[in-house]
Amino acid sequence: MSLHELGWQVYRAYIDSNVDFILTKYWCRDCSKYTEIAKRRKPTGKGEFPTNCCSHCLKPDLVFVVRFVQVKTSEGLPRKNHRNERTYSFHTKLRSNIDPRAFYVWIALVPSDSNKLEPHFYIFHHTEKTKGLYEITSLEL
Repeated sequence: MSLHELGWQVYRAYIDSNVDFILTKYWCRDCSKYTEIAKRRKPTGKGEFPTNCCSHCLKPDLVFVVRFVQVKTSEGLPRKNHRNERTYSFHTKLRSNIDPRAFYVWIALVPSDSNKLEPHFYIFHHTEKTKGLYEITSLEL
């Protein structure tokens, strides 16, 4: 919902695959802004129809932007030390020939002072997956 509130159209895959969400948005090359498609009134005056123009500058220089997102979660494993830390790991599973528009969203669920799990969000571009495995402790979150 947060991505939708930022103007992205969010689609969920019908079949479980290596992509959890597909995000789309329009970018105007002329005014360098993300935009909605401008609408014009019908000649009859009843209703509107979409155009291929930017809603900011009304010029027809729009690019259809697509991003692919894979979501991973981790609650962490307790470590045996005096600081009561947890170790979190993130392992990418995408193939090496994935689309260059692919991103990972990793949600690490971290215990708060009241012992409730609170989400911490990390975003990785697919090229960062070459590191293979990310390990962090709760002190680094």
